[in-house]
Amino acid sequence: MNIPQDLDMTTLQVKAYLLGALMAEKPRSFEAAFKDMAEEVQGNDVFKKQTEALYLELKKDLKKSLAETFLSILEEENFFELAQDQLDFFLTALSLSGTHFENCSDENLGEFIDALEDLLMEMEDAPLEEHKEDYQSYFQTFIESL
Repeated sequence: MNIPQDLDMTTLQVKAYLLGALMAEKPRSFEAAFKDMAEEVQGNDVFKKQTEALYLELKKDLKKSLAETFLSILEEENFFELAQDQLDFFLTALSLSGTHFENCSDENLGEFIDALEDLLMEMEDAPLEEHKEDYQSYFQTFIESL
């Protein structure tokens, strides 16, 4: 994916954001998700087409997409930095879609969001190895529940 310099995001962050938009109780359309994510590059048709193709690819198999996007970073040396970034973009997209743990009618999704929000705050304060184990456990359990 060729991300414009005006957009301060990585490919993993774009994926995390799009997955958040897709996982919402009322999934966001590509147009709505793209508008919020990339407002400063709205005129970039090449990037928009690439992002739409990614959105459609992720949408085909959300379970696989979640696993590939969030669990693939477990062995990375900079795991905590990547995890914090991805969680932030994922949770932001869920929030912009109106999906919060307080008002979530899907109990599994609500508990998952609550756990991720708590984990993100803990990791920002002091990244510990146990946070990595929690991260893996939360995602694996949620993905299996889909």
